[in-house]
Amino acid sequence: MKRLSVVVPVKNEAKNVTPLVRRIHAALKKASIVYDIIFIDDHSSDDTVKILRELREKYPIITRTKRGKPGKAYSILEGSKLAKSEFVAMIDGDLQYPPELLPEMYDLAVTHGVAVGNRTKRHTNFIRKFLSKSYRYLFGKVLMGMDTDVQSGIKVFRREIITHISEKDVTPWTLDMPLLHTARELGYTAASVDMEFLERANGQSNVRVLRASTEIGARALKLRMSRRKVYPIVSEDDQMMGSGLAFKKKRYITHTKLHPKDSAIMTTTANQRIVISSIVAAIVFGIVINPFATALAFTAVLSLIYFIDVLFSGYVLLKSLHFPPEIVVADEKINELKDRDLPVYSVLCPLYKEAHILPQFVEAMETLDWPKKKLEVLLLLEEDDTKTIEAARSMNLPSHFTIVVVPHSFPKSKPKACNYGLSVATGEYVVIYDAEDKPDPLQLKKVYLSFLKLGKKYGCIQCKLNYFNSTDNLLTRLFTAEYSLWFDIILPGLQSIDGIIPLGGTSNHFRRDDLIALNAWDPFNVTEDADLGMRLFKNGYKTAIVDSTTLEEANSRVWNWIRQRSRWIKGYFQTYLVHMRNPIELFRAFGFQALVFQLVIGMRMTFMLINPLLWLITIAYFVAYKFVGPTIEALFPPLVFYMAGFALIIGNFMYLYNYMIGCAKRGHWGLIKFVFLVPLYWIITSIAAVMALWQLITKPHYWEKTNHGLNQTLKKIVDTNEEIADEVEAMVQPIRSKNVLRRILSNSTVAGAFLVFAALAGNVFNFIYNAYLGRVLSPEMFGVIGLIGSFLSLSQIITSGLSRTVTYKSAYLLGKHNKTVKEFWARTRKNWTFVSVGIALLWLLATPLLMHVFNSTDALPFMLFAPVWVIGILSAIDSGFLGGNLQFIVIALTALVEAISKFVIAFVLVQIGKPEWVYSAIPLSMAIVFALSWIVILRLKSLHVSEIKREDLKFPKKFFTTSVLTKLASVAFLTFDVILAKLFLSPRDAGLYTLLSLVGKMIYFLGTLFAQFIIPLVSKAEGAGKNSDKVFIKLILATTLSSLVGFVFLGVFGNYTVPILFGKNTLPILPLLTMYTGAMVLTTVAVNIVSYHQIKHHNLFPIVSFIISILQIVAINFFHSGFEQLAYVMSVVSAIHLLVLIFLHIFYLQVIVLLKNIGDFLGLFRAIPESKKPLEDGKLKILIFNWRDTKHVWAGGAETYMHEIAKRWVAEGNQVTLFCGNDTYQKRHEVIDGVRVVRRGGTYTVYIWGALYYLLRFRDAFDVVVDSENGLPFFTPLYIRKPIFLLIHHVHQEVFRDNLVFPLSTIAMFIEKQVMPRVYRNIKVITVSESSKKDIIKLGCSKKNEIKVVSPGVNLSSYKKMHKYTNPTFIYLGRLKRYKNVDVAIKAFAIVVKEVSNAVLYIAGEGDTGSELKKLVKELQIEKNVVFTNKVTEEQKVRLLARSWVAVQPSSFEGWGITVIEANACGTPVIASKTNGLLDSVVDGETGRLVPVKNVEVLAETMIEVISSKQLLRKYSQNAYRWSKLFDWNKNAEAFYSHMRKEVSTLTSEETDIQNISTVSNT
Repeated sequence: MKRLSVVVPVKNEAKNVTPLVRRIHAALKKASIVYDIIFIDDHSSDDTVKILRELREKYPIITRTKRGKPGKAYSILEGSKLAKSEFVAMIDGDLQYPPELLPEMYDLAVTHGVAVGNRTKRHTNFIRKFLSKSYRYLFGKVLMGMDTDVQSGIKVFRREIITHISEKDVTPWTLDMPLLHTARELGYTAASVDMEFLERANGQSNVRVLRASTEIGARALKLRMSRRKVYPIVSEDDQMMGSGLAFKKKRYITHTKLHPKDSAIMTTTANQRIVISSIVAAIVFGIVINPFATALAFTAVLSLIYFIDVLFSGYVLLKSLHFPPEIVVADEKINELKDRDLPVYSVLCPLYKEAHILPQFVEAMETLDWPKKKLEVLLLLEEDDTKTIEAARSMNLPSHFTIVVVPHSFPKSKPKACNYGLSVATGEYVVIYDAEDKPDPLQLKKVYLSFLKLGKKYGCIQCKLNYFNSTDNLLTRLFTAEYSLWFDIILPGLQSIDGIIPLGGTSNHFRRDDLIALNAWDPFNVTEDADLGMRLFKNGYKTAIVDSTTLEEANSRVWNWIRQRSRWIKGYFQTYLVHMRNPIELFRAFGFQALVFQLVIGMRMTFMLINPLLWLITIAYFVAYKFVGPTIEALFPPLVFYMAGFALIIGNFMYLYNYMIGCAKRGHWGLIKFVFLVPLYWIITSIAAVMALWQLITKPHYWEKTNHGLNQTLKKIVDTNEEIADEVEAMVQPIRSKNVLRRILSNSTVAGAFLVFAALAGNVFNFIYNAYLGRVLSPEMFGVIGLIGSFLSLSQIITSGLSRTVTYKSAYLLGKHNKTVKEFWARTRKNWTFVSVGIALLWLLATPLLMHVFNSTDALPFMLFAPVWVIGILSAIDSGFLGGNLQFIVIALTALVEAISKFVIAFVLVQIGKPEWVYSAIPLSMAIVFALSWIVILRLKSLHVSEIKREDLKFPKKFFTTSVLTKLASVAFLTFDVILAKLFLSPRDAGLYTLLSLVGKMIYFLGTLFAQFIIPLVSKAEGAGKNSDKVFIKLILATTLSSLVGFVFLGVFGNYTVPILFGKNTLPILPLLTMYTGAMVLTTVAVNIVSYHQIKHHNLFPIVSFIISILQIVAINFFHSGFEQLAYVMSVVSAIHLLVLIFLHIFYLQVIVLLKNIGDFLGLFRAIPESKKPLEDGKLKILIFNWRDTKHVWAGGAETYMHEIAKRWVAEGNQVTLFCGNDTYQKRHEVIDGVRVVRRGGTYTVYIWGALYYLLRFRDAFDVVVDSENGLPFFTPLYIRKPIFLLIHHVHQEVFRDNLVFPLSTIAMFIEKQVMPRVYRNIKVITVSESSKKDIIKLGCSKKNEIKVVSPGVNLSSYKKMHKYTNPTFIYLGRLKRYKNVDVAIKAFAIVVKEVSNAVLYIAGEGDTGSELKKLVKELQIEKNVVFTNKVTEEQKVRLLARSWVAVQPSSFEGWGITVIEANACGTPVIASKTNGLLDSVVDGETGRLVPVKNVEVLAETMIEVISSKQLLRKYSQNAYRWSKLFDWNKNAEAFYSHMRKEVSTLTSEETDIQNISTVSNT
């Protein structure tokens, strides 16, 4: 039954309350809504209260005299507390808001949470109207992001929302914004209902405009700056089931009443973030002020913590071995138990996508020794896991098994399912088992007796865990050894000291009442068991370990293990942060045990992150003592050294010893010998820790699902069920033996990480190569090495540009076809082979000249460099092709091979006494890589030649040109300075600057570790039609961070690190390191910004970068008094470079528009290309003014209409010119299908240029003009005296009102409604539908008989029927604009998915609401069912329309709706809004259905109805197909042309008559 409580705040409204009550009653009674009206009277001085008492006898009215603070907001808060209904309405008592809207708003509130009356027409004074609209825009939309009438006095909302608002959250006039803000934070949305805001009929307004305005603005600012809150969601009966939390606009039904402060829903609190930031800031400050002292202090603290941890671990080991506390239950005690005395025991088993393992679990549960009548096994299955649900229902489950379907909600985690199961469970005791568990058959009885023995102070009994597949491989052996240590040594040791025990994820037993009192599990903590163990301890409970074991499946696959372990580590981090919300209180309450918590939970996880660094330092100390030994020793003074040494030697020995003891105690004697390999296990643990830390920051609540059932033991268990066995085999087979390597390497993320590692390793070997030659060669010979390196950089102007180009095109083709296009590589390679040979020959001929320029007497280095041109160019093509096809592993290996082979060749040549041949190391290493790459490419599978289009094989010359410019710029920044230094400076200064430049290049190369992915990944996204911005942002952040690492190491700490790396010769350059390395960071970022925009075809960026590089060379020519001055020049130019590029990045569109407008102005004085084809007799020269053309990025149906008509006029012998705006991406002049397109101006300036170009270039050149009004017309009657036809697709009043901001909306509406009809009153009008014609007549734009309807058509030959998709599929095709109401379709589809879970919605198109719509899909949790395709090709469009079941068109208005007929031509019916245009293109009940505009519920019901009836769907499809045959572009173009022909003929006849009269008169 519908129920609504209506709250009305009143003060002196005696004349208004009676009609208000009657109207509310009439409206709600008609809608069958049970209601009560709550009047809060703010001490009225008239008869308001008396009248309300009289009305109370007839109507369900509650009256209350205000008790709290004065003001409307406080009155509504008081009234809401009296409300009993789930939904509450608030309405002012002055009759300015129509209560007849309440039923419609109620229905919307049920779906959205809030419904708001949207005041579209306001009958108030100008000041109040202006303030209201301004506040809505400034404070509502801009500040708070609320696109609704925020301050509207009529709203309907869920009562839950206002319960979260207290008097301190509002002021007398500011309830509205806190209400809507709270609703949004609770995960609700606000729907709007248009209404007319009337002038007050009786009484005076109580609103003090200035005061209220001030309050509204101040409250909005306060809300915007306030911290986000977590809101508890309480179930109707105040129980766990149905309760949850709301946070960051999302609702989480978690089935627990756990307080937000005790939950990991917030990873850190504000205070924690302040503390962490302060610690980081202190460390950074220390590094800047005194880096050595800071490093020393850090080392000392770290050594102390490790030392304490070793002592604590030894203490726990001794307690565990000498005073074993685990409970051992004697067999005779078990035998004495009587079944009748035993309580009900509930087993909770959460399963998710584990149908294949279900039989094993059932078998394991059947072995439990507990009376089956008192055993309750609850299989907790997620609602969307239909496969497991079906598998469970198909099994003949024993009677004590119950299938519990957990309602769909987020987070989708094991603890949430357990909370739901706990609410259903009836047992006195509860235990958790995982799907693969095999518990000790006597476990329940042992635990039951333990609970009886220990008493109420023990809240949990944890059983031991171990693995039944310990011998599968090395990983399972080490995993088992670790579990043996944890459950048989550490946990018993912690129990012996009454410490905090982090529970295992399974086999933990509780009294049900105790667990409910603790609010059960935290669904946001991915190790809910560890968190629950801590909460047990904090609430005074103890945990005991019982000597009973549950066998589990050990993870036998490395990647699967890393994912599982990363979740565990992340969960421990979460647990630590949750319980360290108030560390002082924690230590005060628990003292020593708080320290235990730090060591067991906090420090253990932190050690996993720090250990790799300490291992590297230790290895470096022994391996590279000559270089780093003294520095490391300085960081470990005696006391620190003893603590660190103790932790290193004694600690590691003790940990290995503990592993052995754990194995021995468990009886795994065969595993002891593998304990010596545990350090390998620690390495992958640290990898998992890094992954955990990353996820803690980026996706803290993400549950890494562990795949079970991969081991051979388990496979044998399920072999009895053939179907499940096949499924397990399918899971096992792909990751066996060598296939596991192939799968891992084919993962782009893993491959990318490997490439980063290889690039880093390659740079290390390049450094070793330079450092080695710098030590063994004379300064003169090393100077030549530097020169050869510079030559190599120069050659890379061509090779790098070529590689970038091939990478871009290959990645684009990969994204477009999803396959490798090897034919492009073959053609490019063939063409460039001749070029490379020619360049090599020219180089050889130029050798004498090069020797003279660089003062060299040895020709050998120059001649050995000649092969680099041939090999380098062809290798660049190979490398680019591999990179474009994301073959990062191959590129990584070749880069590594090249770096290693170059060093090895150089080393061998020096050792055999041939240092003069050391220059050959470069071409020889490149030749090796060239051969390897060629072999790999030949083995790649490619798209068949027949599937490749000609345009796919074109070499992108423009991209290559800009790539060369980009490379020239980067070479200028990285290489020309060294060459110029050698020309201008003394040999000593040139050598010092070379060293400084080498340090800078190391920074640059660190940045390129991630920058190398920009071109392939961004290009692939562009080719696939996806948004590439997110990819670029991630990569530029990674590039910046990696460069900053080098900056800190070589710049901030350069005084220490650079002399170690390059020797004492670097001392003169040390003062310049921070400045110069910082400049290299700026250069790295700048170069990558250029690369991104080059891919986007923003060619201004490489041109500007190149110009700045020229300025740098010029600056060096003027300022080169020493190497210091060169460093200053480089730093200043780098800063200017980045600042200019950032400016362009932010204001690119504005800059391009400015440049385009300058070009448009200059174009006024140049000739415009004309048609070369002579005009046939009797044909017309037609000029069309249109806002856009079909190539415009936002082109839609109106542009298609005009183009289809125009090209048919051209085909008939007419000449057509289309004048339109430019989206900055298109040519200024172009001929498309015979139509001459002239593009000038942008969104607004096109109207100005249209007038200017006609007056100065087009006057008298055309016979007839078509003025296309797409929002606003070109007002051609003001400056054209030729026949004009005004083309109107639809009237835009609603578009302007809903999509433009005030005052632009008012101005646009005024122009269309008032100005346009006067200007065009004598002009012929063409429109596309009868409904549009009616609107135009109402607008008064033309006489009725002067308006002609020419409907759109379709190219019937391009559309065809196809087999429909298997799943019910809907398609929206069109622009993503606000008035298109795609959000309505998405919300309706979300309702459809609840009924038809396999339904799919395609959204094909682009527009300014795209990101909002994707966000909405995510909020509605239907990402798996909704596919955004962006803009599609004609071929893709036809396929989508033909294969979809139904097309949806929820627009608020359309001129016609071309996509409707296109869908019909494919045999696809359409569900559309009952609005202008669509009323003409959809025959309701025949070719589809028409539904009310913006009505989500009706649209959803209609969608479900149509796809649910095959007969209805078939009927609509057949009728739609027949209907589409009535619409033909050829007929419609002819109809339009005939109207123009008639008008031109009439005008010509009139002109002839006038001339004849003039002639007679003269005679």
